[in-house]
Amino acid sequence: MPLTNHFERVRKRDGSLVAYDQGRIERAIARALAASRAGDGERARKLGLKVSAIARDRLPRRYPAVEQIQDIVEEVLIAEGYAQAAKKFILYRQQRAELRETKKLLGVEDELKLSVNAVRVLERRYLRRDEEGRIRETPMQMLRRVAAAVARAELNCGSPCGIEASPRQSVLCEGLRQAWLQKGGSGRGSTPGPHPFPGVAKRGELR
Repeated sequence: MPLTNHFERVRKRDGSLVAYDQGRIERAIARALAASRAGDGERARKLGLKVSAIARDRLPRRYPAVEQIQDIVEEVLIAEGYAQAAKKFILYRQQRAELRETKKLLGVEDELKLSVNAVRVLERRYLRRDEEGRIRETPMQMLRRVAAAVARAELNCGSPCGIEASPRQSVLCEGLRQAWLQKGGSGRGSTPGPHPFPGVAKRGELR
């Protein structure tokens, strides 16, 4: 059932606006149901439609907050008799909140949603800092910097790191991100090796 024009976008925690994604709501519900062994994709779809119906009736017409949608997900799960799934969803929200707070304390803005372990390694070894020691780039910016350097070396192109990545640089960037994850950038308690990016120097050595 498609959404009406009641609202088409929602406001994230950082204030930015993103499209209202019915599929994302259903996937979140499906994960909670699966974690509690309480349902399947079809059940998640029906519950997701209930969430959207309540949201359209209750929330402001312009840009409701993501947290408001999540509150309705919890409400629907409980009202429909999926208390265990609701607990799983609430726990997930708490874990994500703790993760955001930890990254905030580290001073890292992480648009890639990396693990805390990955962010800590990047913060200590790779992310550029200003003269006062404050971090001045995000993990995505660091990956683009690396991708641009690799592309320049490979293609002898002189494009600066700060511009929009070319399609080839974007592929390299994604490849480096995957390499990072495979080297231990994700997963609780994992410890990356001394150089998560093969052949890439530490902070300050790559220009």
